[in-house]
Amino acid sequence: MEKRKIAFVGYYPGFQPTLSRAYNILVKHYDVELSDDPDYIFFSSFGTPYAYADSDAVRIFYSAENYAPNFNTADYAVGFNEILYPDRYFRYPVSLYTPTITVANRKHLALDREALRARPYFCNYIYGNANGQKARTEIFEKLSAYRRVESAGTYLNNQPGGWHASTIEEKLAFQRKCKFTIAFDSTQLAGFSTEKITHAFAAQTIPIYLGDPHISSLFNERAFLNGNACATVDELVEKVIALDQDQDAWFAMLSQPIFAEPDFLPRFEERYEQFILHIFAQEKEHAYRRSRVFFGRYDDNNLKIVNTVAQSKLLGGLVSLEEKRLRKKQNKK
Repeated sequence: MEKRKIAFVGYYPGFQPTLSRAYNILVKHYDVELSDDPDYIFFSSFGTPYAYADSDAVRIFYSAENYAPNFNTADYAVGFNEILYPDRYFRYPVSLYTPTITVANRKHLALDREALRARPYFCNYIYGNANGQKARTEIFEKLSAYRRVESAGTYLNNQPGGWHASTIEEKLAFQRKCKFTIAFDSTQLAGFSTEKITHAFAAQTIPIYLGDPHISSLFNERAFLNGNACATVDELVEKVIALDQDQDAWFAMLSQPIFAEPDFLPRFEERYEQFILHIFAQEKEHAYRRSRVFFGRYDDNNLKIVNTVAQSKLLGGLVSLEEKRLRKKQNKK
């Protein structure tokens, strides 16, 4: 098998490259080496900004956050934005990227009506802070005036002893005790949907959603309560109450598949694999898409890179890229 030297930089603490989807696609086709001197770099929006800037590697950007790619510094990107950019971009919202998507996709296949009827809680609200759209707090307060909403995050916690779900496994286990889940995203931005709605699906609970205004183009609109279709939070609350008081209607919604097309997920994942393999199937010199003539001529986030000099307070002042390359060669000797 041909060798491909890759690196992952700028990812969140605890990120494990070998568990990433891109890595597991590549190892099926190449001898993959995680290298400090890579030919290809996957980079994200965490960690040290522009940690990839002194490398001549082909660059693939990915972010699960509300952070748009910069195609002046990236050759390719994977993100949530609803854009078309020939072979340089693949739209992969976090709501599909989360590992729970496989469980969510099967959630309607084996429902035990009596067990579901016996769930002890009405609704859950699991958030760690007050950031994001104010409607999240508003619906919590308004639904709480109707029935108790279980707040099992660190924000607005109302659990005995202050217990809160601290892992995904704990979160899903708690959600499985509830009929509904408040699954509002942090913002209402076209294309931006996160794991919140997917976790609710995976726990076999009805998501109460407000966020991506185009969410119904991704998920089956009969499988969740879409706040984007409501004029006010009060209107959404009324829909929740009506569904809570009609067990047949609630079970009918829970029985819906999350995608309108049964084979959507495998076809989508196949397209993503083709996108990744296309990058690596080319000769490296043919894989570049960014301008290397004007390499680094930008001023972004208080960091300037002009020609071969990087200037950044975060990176500790002026750093000669050529000097860094020489140091690498000397260290190898």
